[in-house]
Amino acid sequence: FLQKSLIIKYVIFVFPLLINAFIGGFASNTDSWIINWFTSGNKEIFGIYKYGAREVPFINAFCIGLSNVMVLTIANNFTEGMAELKQKSTLLMHKIFSAGVLLLLFSPWLYQFIFSKAFITSAEIFNIYILLIIHRFLFSNTILYALKDNKAILTIGVFELFLNIIFSLVFVQLIGIKGVAWGTVLAYTLERTIMCCYVYIKYDVPIHQYCNVKVFLSYSALLLVAYVASTFIFQWFVG
Repeated sequence: FLQKSLIIKYVIFVFPLLINAFIGGFASNTDSWIINWFTSGNKEIFGIYKYGAREVPFINAFCIGLSNVMVLTIANNFTEGMAELKQKSTLLMHKIFSAGVLLLLFSPWLYQFIFSKAFITSAEIFNIYILLIIHRFLFSNTILYALKDNKAILTIGVFELFLNIIFSLVFVQLIGIKGVAWGTVLAYTLERTIMCCYVYIKYDVPIHQYCNVKVFLSYSALLLVAYVASTFIFQWFVG
């Protein structure tokens, strides 16, 4: 009934994914530990950071949902799956990036309305994390899952965790608690960029096969412009 060889193959296949999931959970706590270390356990500053250090739930749900659905599609028919991933991700970009721009511009008002004036400064942290939208639309990880290249996912995930810790430790001493957020954004962006390069080098799959590059770059630039504008809005709002 139970084939030992099949179980061993399954365990070998799943093990890197389990470790990667563990690393993901561990990474979400490293920023909190760094904040506690930097502020010597200051609960007020820690609270401001934690209320800001969050991604928008519906953005995660849509992007992760699309990725999960496309894994099976790509695995069954690589060429058609890639074309479908490009089409669906482009349609999703219009919605998610637009929502990100609006959230960037109106976050101080939203934080005051949803929480209180005491947490308005958390909006600065929140705005930095919104930039994670950019890396979520590089679906190179989806391709690696479909190709069952779990070792690459694990290796790059470990490297991302290392970068996240290093960047956060350096930036927090340069620009305060915002540096931890910037360290996370930069580490995640580099992780997905490395995956894109790996997919291209090993599997000869250029990014334009699964991502509408022109739309992606245009929206990414718009999001960055909105972030710069949000810094002036925030200064005006708190000033």
